[in-house]
Amino acid sequence: LPITQENRTHVLKALVKDPVPGKFEFFSVGGSSPVIQSFPHNTIPHVVWINSEGIVSAITEGEYLKAENVRKFLSGEPLNWNVKINTADFDYTKRLFNTSGKPCLANTTIAGYTPGAGMRVGTKVEDTQKRFYAINLSLLHLYALAYKSGLPFQHNRRILQASDTSNYLYKGSGYYDEWRKKHCYTYEATVTAAVSDDRIRSQMGASLDFAFNLKTGIEQRLVKCLVLSCNSDTLNHLSADTTLKAISSADLVFELNKIPGMPPVINECREQLSILLAELQLNDIEAVNRALQKQGLKLQSTERWLDMFVLTELSAPGSKAKNPN
Repeated sequence: LPITQENRTHVLKALVKDPVPGKFEFFSVGGSSPVIQSFPHNTIPHVVWINSEGIVSAITEGEYLKAENVRKFLSGEPLNWNVKINTADFDYTKRLFNTSGKPCLANTTIAGYTPGAGMRVGTKVEDTQKRFYAINLSLLHLYALAYKSGLPFQHNRRILQASDTSNYLYKGSGYYDEWRKKHCYTYEATVTAAVSDDRIRSQMGASLDFAFNLKTGIEQRLVKCLVLSCNSDTLNHLSADTTLKAISSADLVFELNKIPGMPPVINECREQLSILLAELQLNDIEAVNRALQKQGLKLQSTERWLDMFVLTELSAPGSKAKNPN
């Protein structure tokens, strides 16, 4: 039963614009409903599973709402799922970790997932102290903050020398809600107010390395990549064609770098160009290259020295080093 706080007029307008729901007949509750008041929440989807006896069997994120789970629910099987927690009342202004009331000049704490809190990063200055916190983030996200770099997020600009990379990346196996509660962490540093944010971030990377027995850094590596370049003598923009789509050279490189398995793509065009492409799959590099060559551009496989985020798991004393490959 879909429930929304929107009124009937807004709901009907939305259904007219979206052809998919319009194909089905279903009941819905709108407006200020007692049902919404009975199950307070501050994020959606918010899925409440109520059985035929009126008993709440589960309250979950939206990813649990799929045919397999509906069949399981209707058959009366036990639902051992994580309960979705409302984060509206979490106070981010207070210290996350209690120091037993003792005066604390400086400290750093790293803990696991913090129930009841959302993902949040912030800095708060009180009198002579500064508090930096990062709540419920993956290790790669924490390292991105520490190095002030997006490289840990980019699949083709990071090297994970790890026995099990699923400790750092959600790969779609199981529920993301369950993965993040196992592999997301909370970091808090309290220092004197005079300490700069750059020094806090620098110390954050070292603290994470120490806590998780890792060695990380941004290093120059010679890697295979694709380079977008243009010949100004032969540069030729196609005439307006309704079957072609204009995209900037920077946006093209950005989209190519998002494709799983794609090597780093580097834009070496000296000017911002508008490129015309047909509606084709960008992972078909040969097709993309043919379209580019008609406009005096090319995407060439080569090697370049690039900044790479490198994470290496260190072996425990006395154990044999694991082969990262």
